[in-house]
Amino acid sequence: MRIGPSIEVAHLTNKLRVAYEQSTAADILKYSFSLYNLLLFPMMDIIGEDDLIIIPNQSLSSISFEALTTSPVDSLEDSTRFDAFPFLIKDRTVTYGFAASLLMMQSYPKQKLFNNDLLAFAPVFDIDVQYSQVVASFVNRNSSAQVFDSYNLLPPLPGSEREVKSIASILKWKDGWKGVFTSPPSDVLLREESTEHRLKSTDLTQYRYLHFATHSFADKNNPAESGIILETSGSDGEDGILHAHEIFDLNLNAELVVLSSCDTAKDAANDNSGLSGFAKGFIYAGARNLVASLWPSDDVGTQILMQEFYQELAKGLSSDVALRNAKLNLINSKGPIAKPYYWSGFIHIGPPGASETAP
Repeated sequence: MRIGPSIEVAHLTNKLRVAYEQSTAADILKYSFSLYNLLLFPMMDIIGEDDLIIIPNQSLSSISFEALTTSPVDSLEDSTRFDAFPFLIKDRTVTYGFAASLLMMQSYPKQKLFNNDLLAFAPVFDIDVQYSQVVASFVNRNSSAQVFDSYNLLPPLPGSEREVKSIASILKWKDGWKGVFTSPPSDVLLREESTEHRLKSTDLTQYRYLHFATHSFADKNNPAESGIILETSGSDGEDGILHAHEIFDLNLNAELVVLSSCDTAKDAANDNSGLSGFAKGFIYAGARNLVASLWPSDDVGTQILMQEFYQELAKGLSSDVALRNAKLNLINSKGPIAKPYYWSGFIHIGPPGASETAP
């Protein structure tokens, strides 16, 4: 069933996003069920109990389908009990793609054994760095607010350092104490080490996982100019912005690329394929699976979700199932982190249930 552009879909999606941000339980239930009723309910007899693969057009590309609710809830004794909400993710795994043919290509098993587990970039942005005018102009041109402060500094991401260090530790210990000696090494690049030059000059085919914990900005007028911000000293001939068009030139063999930053999967205004150049670039560069965000992500919430995700991944699960389990862990925590705002924005892009290459 093909669903074209719809004013009603756009209206409900915008209302739901506001409800997520304000954690308004009644509106979350109202608008998420309305979207489910409009988009999925007419097809549920055909879908049955199968998992879902969503190939969205532009009007659907900012919807987190797994956060839709599958039944109306007239009342809850405690409206903050998000674990009681009938989210679609409780029933099935949801993954996303660009086209069926590309998903099939991504499904081909990789035979390569990796020399390294993880390559992670986290500029952190907590030191006194004067960013170039190129970066300042780029960020402020593509942000809804003036991001830089009076000292030309990007907002710090202290949680990103804890995030990547924790992930490296999880992978190191995934096989218990013996794994400390036998697990492939990980490279965690922080602050001044997390440069665009380092990324481009490294043999990326040696890494199973590539992880970016940083700021990113979508250029809605020119999607190819959207950029991921890395360390920006400018002394190595790079401007510190990994543009979407540059990603296509990378040579990857990664099982998974994680873009733990804002708006890395969101559609650009004139990109009818739905998902942005960031995601498409990494897939075409050789990444088998991708995890990216649909909207601005919270620093602390993202850190917790990513730790849960890699814990599940370390069990040998496929990345789509691991992400689903991580989200369910947050939902079932019954704390503030159970709110859809913290977990629903990150989506899995790639083939469903693809087994990981053996280490």
